[in-house]
Amino acid sequence: MAFAMLGVEDDESIDKFVNENIELVNVRPTDKDEDLKKCDCATQISFKFSEELIKTLKEKSRGNLIISVINEMMTKQLDYKYTLQKIKKDNQLLVEGIVPVEELQSIFMNYKMIQNAMNKQASKNEGAENLSQDASNDKEISTVKREDTDISANSGEIITEKSYIYKKSDYSTKIKMYLIKGDVFDIGEEKDGFYDIYYHGENYDKNIEGYIPTSEMKLLYLDKYGNKTYIEE
Repeated sequence: MAFAMLGVEDDESIDKFVNENIELVNVRPTDKDEDLKKCDCATQISFKFSEELIKTLKEKSRGNLIISVINEMMTKQLDYKYTLQKIKKDNQLLVEGIVPVEELQSIFMNYKMIQNAMNKQASKNEGAENLSQDASNDKEISTVKREDTDISANSGEIITEKSYIYKKSDYSTKIKMYLIKGDVFDIGEEKDGFYDIYYHGENYDKNIEGYIPTSEMKLLYLDKYGNKTYIEE
């Protein structure tokens, strides 16, 4: 139930956690029985979290009691005692021991909570970084209905991941050059489902002239200051 609350539906996340973050240190025998081919051993379970996670824990634990407790819990070592015995019958190695399950479960749950918080923060940061260049430059962006404005479109913007250029307003005249999503260009006349376009070589080493299908672009009015007014049907 506790794992399900953290979005863990199966053992895959637990296995990944163990493989990537747990190591055994100070492995040592405490007692041997040569006749039984048996050895009592002791070790410590240590955690090798990523530098990013450790840095986050240190930063967030300052003045935060809960995070401080989590930090202390996730960075301590757990004692683990177990027995190894060679079974004569099939020559297998038998391992017996009491794994500190509750402690490991608490550490795993705290690890998942911290990871989820970090992932959410990363998503927020990525969203902020992906704000349009227009917004970051304090450019104005607005949208109007064609029927509600006298503004005429003078530009177009690609809305598909890739939009090929055509020599004429005909799908059989496609060339190898293309524009990508977000590219803005001047428009001329519309003909047969295409716009005559002229792209100033901002992202390329030369200007591009040709035709773009109307279904792969949206119309806008671009003023001399770079402000955009999108015009919808």
